[in-house]
Amino acid sequence: MVRTGLSSNRSPYGQRLLHRTRHAAIRAGEFQVKEPVEGDSSGCRNVSAAFVPLPRIDDMKAVMKSVNPLALPESFFSQLTEGAFLTVRAGASLNTMTIGWGMIGVVWERPIFTVLVRDSRHTFSIMEQAVDFTVTVPTEDMNDALAFCGTRSGRDLDKFEACGLKTKPGLRTASPVLDVRGVQLECRILYKTPMDPSGLDPALRALYPKHDYHTLYFGEILECYG
Repeated sequence: MVRTGLSSNRSPYGQRLLHRTRHAAIRAGEFQVKEPVEGDSSGCRNVSAAFVPLPRIDDMKAVMKSVNPLALPESFFSQLTEGAFLTVRAGASLNTMTIGWGMIGVVWERPIFTVLVRDSRHTFSIMEQAVDFTVTVPTEDMNDALAFCGTRSGRDLDKFEACGLKTKPGLRTASPVLDVRGVQLECRILYKTPMDPSGLDPALRALYPKHDYHTLYFGEILECYG
């Protein structure tokens, strides 16, 4: 998972940082910045970033406010690898699916969540028509729903009804978020690109026995809250 990158005062999440080019290393509750300096043999110096860091917590249930997506705690990423919900709406079509892969970083001077969707998934057809998506990383026990939404297709049934999942409107997206306890990311699709299998490391080809390769969707994080 990518959690490092360049930041800029052009981004709403970088307005309180220095405006010069920087290299950043981000950890939960901490932000270290190295700034290039002329005449310094080391080539850079440490500067501090003036923002209030997210508390170091193991239980994300304590996070119930708007947060910096670049300073999410380790528990967020641990749960993401265990399972999160990708929800997307395009017109009358709405679906949610389980994801376990995703990346947060800074691209094009904006905070980005990158999600991968195989072209065999029902969600893929909706993502191709959508302008945004949301990601819900639950902090309550959602193992049954995560297992169901990761193995059953929205082509065949209504996952929301089957799992008793309710939605609520996104603050800034047409796609809703799931009405569960957790961290919510609302993302606007800026760019998408299908994988080129010719460039894939041969060691990873076993992950695609059906040759249903992923398309990567780069979503600008418009809102991040819990």
